[in-house]
Amino acid sequence: MRPKTGFRGAQEHYRLKGKERFKLFGLKLDSSKAASEGSLVYQGDKKVGVVTCPMYSPLNYWSVAIARLDVPVCVQGTALTVHGPDGEVNAIAHEMPFYDKDKKRRTAQD
Repeated sequence: MRPKTGFRGAQEHYRLKGKERFKLFGLKLDSSKAASEGSLVYQGDKKVGVVTCPMYSPLNYWSVAIARLDVPVCVQGTALTVHGPDGEVNAIAHEMPFYDKDKKRRTAQD
């Protein structure tokens, strides 16, 4: 597939490819409650990111979030901790989408 060009900042975008300072990546939390937006994400004692879009899925009974994370921790299964106003919650880095990655589940019937 040919890279997309012709957009504002394309040259800089491709120049910095592979040198990203952070990535948007998923988190799966050990909680039945959604994290708070802006909660800090830690790996041990080191701050490695921030929650940008938390949610609870009543269909799947789990809490997930999209977070801006340091590139090295963006590996499926990396153990992390989310520090929010209600305390600390264990989490793992999780690839997105969180559910039905191969799009095998149908949402409409013919």
